[in-house]
Amino acid sequence: DRMNNLRTATVEWGTGKAVRSGRPSAGKTGTSQDFRDAWFVGYTAELVAGAWFGNDDGRPMKGVTGGSLPARLWARVMTRGLDGLPPQPLPDGGVVVAARQERQDEDVGLIGRILQSLTGEEGGGAAGKTAPAAPEEIDRGR
Repeated sequence: DRMNNLRTATVEWGTGKAVRSGRPSAGKTGTSQDFRDAWFVGYTAELVAGAWFGNDDGRPMKGVTGGSLPARLWARVMTRGLDGLPPQPLPDGGVVVAARQERQDEDVGLIGRILQSLTGEEGGGAAGKTAPAAPEEIDRGR
């Protein structure tokens, strides 16, 4: 419960407040020295995901922090992927992964739905077929 409380505070009033959507969620932002890397890793009761931004050559970005573009991208993916599913409370005691076949089947279906909603293709599209959104598109909520 303490971990959920800490990570929920990040989303509710901390550096990750850009991910607030009305669905219980929790997460952690991060920004490395000189803005070389920025990330948001978060979870809901249904799904865990992370978003990272950085330059392959190690050059700094212009003020990108974990609470900015990565948090907005994470929120966009989660909102689209979980659309139509009722919000669920975060599990007590942290995120617990259960190796039950019926849950695994649900998860595979959920991941396929998320990929399909992001790519607009049946089955989520082939790797490399869809270019990721440009940072300015995420920044404007597209």
